[in-house]
Amino acid sequence: MEVYQALTLLSLVLSTVAIILVAIILLGSRGLLRHLRKSLLGKKAVKYRKRYLAVLYYPPGFFKTPGELEAALKECVRQSLGLIYLSGIDPRVVFINPKESRAIIRFNGEFKTELLASLAGASRLGFKIIPIGVAGSFKSARKKLS
Repeated sequence: MEVYQALTLLSLVLSTVAIILVAIILLGSRGLLRHLRKSLLGKKAVKYRKRYLAVLYYPPGFFKTPGELEAALKECVRQSLGLIYLSGIDPRVVFINPKESRAIIRFNGEFKTELLASLAGASRLGFKIIPIGVAGSFKSARKKLS
């Protein structure tokens, strides 16, 4: 019985060495390292694509600073969708014009429909946010506000 176990172990070691040698020959040393790195470390973390939402808010002058609007927006998303979606959407107010009641919100582009759906719940908090348009850059979002 011990001879069979030793032969089994020896065949496993030799087959592993053979597989490694074939991989080195076929993939080359750099290709093998790249393949091992991908398989062992998994996928790279993907950075999300930022999108910009141009909005109007009512009543005029309700928000004076970007922090006030951002806090109210986050509360609106949290009440509508929950904390997990809030962390995924990650809304940030990057521009506000309190005189004209206009703002630009940066968010994760994968959650566009969720963000737009949660804006409907803003009326429960005493204000309204009306989306004008979604843009891929800050510059084009500023054009939509004009």
